Amino acid sequence: MLLLIFARGIGSTIVNPIKKLLVGTKEVSSGNLEISISHKPQDEMKNLIDGFNAMVQNLKRQQQELAEMSKKAAWAEIARKIAHEIKNPLTPIQLSAEHLLKVFQDKDKDFDQTLKESVSYIIKEVENLRKISQEFLEFSKEKALQIELFNLKDLVGETIFPYRNVLSEKIRFKEKYEGQDFNIQGDRDKIKIALRNIFTNAIEAIGDKGAIQVKAFEEKEGITLEIKDNGMGMEREVLERAFEPYFSTKDSGTGLGLPIAKKIIEDHGGSIQVSSRKNKGTRISIYLPKMPQA
Repeated sequence: MLLLIFARGIGSTIVNPIKKLLVGTKEVSSGNLEISISHKPQDEMKNLIDGFNAMVQNLKRQQQELAEMSKKAAWAEIARKIAHEIKNPLTPIQLSAEHLLKVFQDKDKDFDQTLKESVSYIIKEVENLRKISQEFLEFSKEKALQIELFNLKDLVGETIFPYRNVLSEKIRFKEKYEGQDFNIQGDRDKIKIALRNIFTNAIEAIGDKGAIQVKAFEEKEGITLEIKDNGMGMEREVLERAFEPYFSTKDSGTGLGLPIAKKIIEDHGGSIQVSSRKNKGTRISIYLPKMPQA
């Protein structure tokens, strides 16, 4: 009886934990890093099992870090490629527009004002494209954020302004702000790029006529910004890939608008989520801390 009791004691304190460790080892070797072994008794096996669990957590963390490094490398390659493809046609376009403007002005002092404004607009947009291509290169270089204090409410209004003027007959913009202080510290230019990408997607989703609702809520340590459209919406399969680089359902789309917006928001220590239903519209929810996190 004593031998039987002793054998059972050995089984519960040594054999069973070792069996658990063997099963856990097989799970880890097959790629499962969600495994965790429980062991309540405070004995020598407890230290061994705690060490195993710590090892699995370290492996999981290192796997995540490697995945993030791979994403950054992919972003750098994307940025270089896009910047190259944007910059190549810019110089001939700008030179042609400037030449056209000069020729007509030299020949006719009463140069048609509408044509003059159109050519000037082309030149201006070429400069904007050049700036965007430079921003892609900055992404690839992991340039530090240019932190400054600015008003997010004012920035939203500034971003909407050109769309509201040009698309007033097609799209209604509604703004609602709850709170008093919408000042945050961050890279104003990059946040504007993120907002512009989101509004562009919303406008393209609406098509002929619709509305875009903007709501901002002041919170204790940050600001939540919601941008909702009543456009075509997305099916679940498309929604799951919304932040995937190069994925686009549009023939002319690059698939970089939302991924770039996500990267900018997360670089500021914020978060971005998207919800959508087919033919019911899409909602983008952004949270930005008032002070950027390291």
